[in-house]
Amino acid sequence: MNEGSKKQYQPENLRERDWMLGMFQLFDHPSTVLWRAIEAKYVSNYLSKINLKENLILDLGCGDGKVSSIIFDGNFDIIGIDISKEEINKAKRRSNYRELIIGDAQKLPFSDRSINIVFSNSVLEHIRDVDMVLKEVSSVLQKNGKLVFTVPDDQFGKYLFLYVLAERLGLKGLASWYSKRRNQLLNHFHCYSPKVWEYKLKEADMDMVYTKYYLSKSTIEVWDFLALCIFFIRIFMCKVPPRILNRLLDRTKNLRIAFFRHTLCKYYLEKCNIGGALTVVATTQ
Repeated sequence: MNEGSKKQYQPENLRERDWMLGMFQLFDHPSTVLWRAIEAKYVSNYLSKINLKENLILDLGCGDGKVSSIIFDGNFDIIGIDISKEEINKAKRRSNYRELIIGDAQKLPFSDRSINIVFSNSVLEHIRDVDMVLKEVSSVLQKNGKLVFTVPDDQFGKYLFLYVLAERLGLKGLASWYSKRRNQLLNHFHCYSPKVWEYKLKEADMDMVYTKYYLSKSTIEVWDFLALCIFFIRIFMCKVPPRILNRLLDRTKNLRIAFFRHTLCKYYLEKCNIGGALTVVATTQ
């Protein structure tokens, strides 16, 4: 790590450090922590410019509510909606939601012009008919309301660890297969460039007013490498009796957090002029 990175990562810079630490308290998988911490950092940088306490916020595809509980850690008027009853039940354990609804993003159960802000992190890429979702969001948002979302972009598959490795070895067919297969396994139906998102938002009567890349090429390589390592480790660990495994994981938790915070902070702090994921903000016309 260079001297500039060390200075940025001092204890007094709590705003930067807390995103990673907070995610480590919620997620066991270090690759998930890295992705979500960077995502939260970029989204919060934009949301900090808005007076959220004066707005009704819809968390679209809220899932278990973990990410939202970090980003909206305060007294906000926020509703969560997700198609999964199981995920909604998990989200009920968190206190940041005013209301939680089991519902389909393609048919939102809200009146027209009733929501100020729609927030959606890493959700839209998983919904097949994303155009219908955007039209629904446009309908429920008030005039000049905001849609804030994060998604992987069209470069994501080319930044994966095994894709890059296969390309370097001249195995372009393998690289292409791995990229497509990884996106299939992640249920990524929509990995678009900013231009494509701008067009789709325009078709839904919204204007894209802000876009920012996050997750650099090197960060996605590390993310993919860690995910693969954990996958194979879990295959081995499944042979260990659950009682022993849980005891081992519990006793080593603080050590693992300290190790990965130190190892991953370089990528967490890395500037990203172009990357494999996007933060996008759109407003209704």
